[in-house]
Amino acid sequence: MGLRYSRRVTMRMALGAAAGGGIWLVGSPRVPSALAASPSDAPAASSTVDYGGLDGLRRVRYSSHFLGSAAAIHRNLTNYGWGFGPAAEDQPLAVPDAAQLLLARLGAGPLDDLLAYDPSSGVVQWFTRQSGGTPATAGSQQLASGGQLLAGSFVTSGRTDLALFDPTSGKLSIFHGQAAGGFAAGPVRALGLRGGAAVAGDFDGDGLADVCVYGAHGDLTVFFNAGAARFDRAVRSIWPGADGSGQLVAADFDQNHLCDLGLYAGHAVPSGFEFRFNRGDGTFGPRTAEMGTPAQTHLWATFALPAAPGPAVAGVVAAQSPPGIGVYNRSNGRLTVLPPQAPPAYNYSVCLMRDGGMYRLWYGARWRTLNTSGVPLPGWDGDHICSATSSDGHEWLRRIGAPEMYQGKELGKTGWWTNNYLQPQVVKVDGVYYMFWQVEIQKGQTEDTGQTALYAGDRIGLSTSTDARTWTRMISRGVVINLPDPAATKLGDEEVLYVANDVDGRPWWLYLFYFTGGHPRGFVRLRSADPTTFDWNLAEHVTGLSQLGNGCAYADRQGKPRVYLRITFATAPDKRTYPTLQVSADGLTWGFAPRSAATSPLQPILAGSTNDLYNRNVYFLGLSTIDGTGRLEPRGGNRFHAFYAAATSNTPTAPAIFHAQIGLGELMMDLGG
Repeated sequence: MGLRYSRRVTMRMALGAAAGGGIWLVGSPRVPSALAASPSDAPAASSTVDYGGLDGLRRVRYSSHFLGSAAAIHRNLTNYGWGFGPAAEDQPLAVPDAAQLLLARLGAGPLDDLLAYDPSSGVVQWFTRQSGGTPATAGSQQLASGGQLLAGSFVTSGRTDLALFDPTSGKLSIFHGQAAGGFAAGPVRALGLRGGAAVAGDFDGDGLADVCVYGAHGDLTVFFNAGAARFDRAVRSIWPGADGSGQLVAADFDQNHLCDLGLYAGHAVPSGFEFRFNRGDGTFGPRTAEMGTPAQTHLWATFALPAAPGPAVAGVVAAQSPPGIGVYNRSNGRLTVLPPQAPPAYNYSVCLMRDGGMYRLWYGARWRTLNTSGVPLPGWDGDHICSATSSDGHEWLRRIGAPEMYQGKELGKTGWWTNNYLQPQVVKVDGVYYMFWQVEIQKGQTEDTGQTALYAGDRIGLSTSTDARTWTRMISRGVVINLPDPAATKLGDEEVLYVANDVDGRPWWLYLFYFTGGHPRGFVRLRSADPTTFDWNLAEHVTGLSQLGNGCAYADRQGKPRVYLRITFATAPDKRTYPTLQVSADGLTWGFAPRSAATSPLQPILAGSTNDLYNRNVYFLGLSTIDGTGRLEPRGGNRFHAFYAAATSNTPTAPAIFHAQIGLGELMMDLGG
């Protein structure tokens, strides 16, 4: 997207201030109760707000906390390029010539530590790696001889244990990591599979280490840890073309809290790595039918090295970085490490939904634009709509391999609907999912009316689905009709409510910010009985909306008038932006709670990000509602519950926005007043 994207995002935020393919990956570790215990880097926030301006809404209690700046969606480095570097060398290590090497987090340092296991003596050494490349011996211990060393949280999530796999017997011996250091002998488990080479990794995202065994014919068998290092379920697949040669490594290369696999010095890249990414079901990489398609690009990657001198490792090799790779040179005792290096793949513009007993999330994301053969298209590219699901709102499964819809140009099409997509807004009515989206139309391109755009002319389009996975796109026109000057009008940053008991029988409420002649004009609300058609002649002026592209909701209170709410952000005295809520009695006139002498800035202030590196602020927020209609989830009396999500970044403009990830919070509201 480059500078074009920078201008676009800059304009969105400046105007907001002035105006007022089914593959799923685990996105975040499970948090048992978001309001019961908040992570140390995301403190809870509570507000008691005096409104006094709405009928029956005076004092409101808000309780919230933020689960983290990437708790819903981590940036996926693999979907916009792949590489590692620059290379750095550790100082020489004193380890046996035949030692097996692993990277694992044993201490509290910023880098993974190095473990060296001598199978002939049964001794394991571990080294604390420093950012300057100087390893320091931290300890050693006698385990047992003749096995293959594995490391991971086999028993307790968050504490690293060791294990030895005996390929002759198929048994796994566990050594519990101790709080005071070292390892204590634990249980011995029979995996029921002899032969092959084993690696450990969290392959299902539950915080516990599972085991993958790589066999002679490219067989991959994942043994899932059911807890207490008991492996009661296995999934078998094939690494196509592999013959058992090479060394398998496991790490969360694409930042999804789900381990992927890399094959070092194997058949495909004898002097480097071939990567296959976890599909979330115990299998890895593209299937046969996906080879030579866009899905292959996002499920498989290779990385060549000048030479393949020795055993490989994978893990965190650079501070504040996703996992990288390393190769040990036995001739000089040095470990060469390479952190990941790829263009960032930002995520933002979030929509949340409570869908029956689960939650769904849609978001805009930078995604490599490909043709039907999976070859990158030249020119600008990047904006697609992606999705994730969750059984409880805390642990998210992200769809990879393909966005929700390809751009029309990726399908070989031309027309108003074929460019970048952002700003998904999804509503489920009578079993049908309606996704509204903003599509980019540049000056000189054809509008949905057939006219040539005299200025940027984005439109709002619609796709429908019965399963929230396969979408049918309406391409005849955008959903807004009767624009007075379509060639000079841009529509964008839509927000949608479905109000079933609308007094005029027009339950679909579409909020838009619009431009004419390249100049901002403000917000309007369009109501319709038909989600495919919103008549500009019925536009209603909206006042008080702050910022663009957020989420709306409403609360049906017991014995009190309905309240409309909208999540947005406000800047606090510490110069951070925090989530906040606007309220309205009719959906047309919006406002914040009045300021008080002791309170600044606007209230309420909900818990937000505390990540000071790339993700300190929140923008483009979404709020979970029942079926995406806007109706808040009741929790008894006049208490309501919602998850909220936000793009987290240091600024809403390039280049900082290119580090945006989707953070997650949880909110309880007492609207009894």
